[in-house]
Amino acid sequence: MDDKKFNKYKTVADIIDKSFSTFKELLKPGEKIYHLAKLNDQNILNELNKTYKNLKKGLSMPTCISVNETVCHYAPIENDDYKLKEGDLIRFEVAAHIDNCNVTLGDTLEISTNNFDDIKYLQTAMSTGIKLVEPGFELNQFDKLIKKMTESHGYYLLERPYVFKEPDVKLQYDWSRKDTEKFLEQSWIVKCDEEIDLEDLEEIDEAQLKDNTEFNVNEVYHLEIAVSKDKTSCKVSDRQPTLFQKGYRKYQLKTKMAREVLSEVNKNIGNCVFTLSDLNMQESKAKLGMRECTNQVVLRSLGLIVKKDPVFRIKCSIYIMKNNVYILSGKFNTLEIIDDIETDLEFLKVFNQDSKFNKRYINEKSL
Repeated sequence: MDDKKFNKYKTVADIIDKSFSTFKELLKPGEKIYHLAKLNDQNILNELNKTYKNLKKGLSMPTCISVNETVCHYAPIENDDYKLKEGDLIRFEVAAHIDNCNVTLGDTLEISTNNFDDIKYLQTAMSTGIKLVEPGFELNQFDKLIKKMTESHGYYLLERPYVFKEPDVKLQYDWSRKDTEKFLEQSWIVKCDEEIDLEDLEEIDEAQLKDNTEFNVNEVYHLEIAVSKDKTSCKVSDRQPTLFQKGYRKYQLKTKMAREVLSEVNKNIGNCVFTLSDLNMQESKAKLGMRECTNQVVLRSLGLIVKKDPVFRIKCSIYIMKNNVYILSGKFNTLEIIDDIETDLEFLKVFNQDSKFNKRYINEKSL
């Protein structure tokens, strides 16, 4: 990756981090979540439009504010009149891009209360996991480490609901994934192969598949952690999804409205995650057209999940430099010291090793 491309990532990261700082100041009882989400989206777009005049840029995924039992991926719709209440637990997330250089950010926040200190355990695991990342390190080893660390404090990584069409198939959630020109925000509700990825994995050669399973120099990766003290899987929400994205499946759509929806997505949305209000057409028509598009998985929906027990979730993006990891977004959720939180000597040894790759003494085989 050359400096020009890195600067695109860094610019996006700086913008969404700054916008999030403003967003947090507005989180007060009585504020409508729809207005808060739209304001954050507009702040990000305004700042993006000041940069790289001749390049495509925008939201890779609009602002989501998921309140209490709704875990994630809820982009508030216009007729949602919900106003924040004291004690609400919200999960914020957003992603943006310049020239398909995507950066994501996510956090968990309380409204006017301080009843939970759970987030510090996620921050500890994220900080330690980043200290373990280096070129050639397998992505699933990051997943294994954060699982061990969170479980040692009585938390469990979230599991998808069992809705996949193939019996006895348990889909793993990828807590680390490489950024590509197609921003893949994983769906928690997966009923078929076409809802998992944005490309048909059968058409990808072995070298590319291997490249996508390891951390590599000059690449950007999105990391996240989501935990609960309740071990059971999440449940599918009764609420309708609000986020959609173009998939890789080709299908000759039967209805005119479905073809209009797909044409609008191809023309103006591309590979970004979007809401119905982002389409340049009447929402009532968009809803009708979307039905066939999602039924045939030409467009995939990011279904909503719920969990009664409190869920805590953080997300960030990192860049693998030649000799260390650069945290692009969400640095506020990483820690300089964890000794007051973590006592396990194995985890402390990982965290306390040098940030420079060539000065490290721990590799994935030693864990």
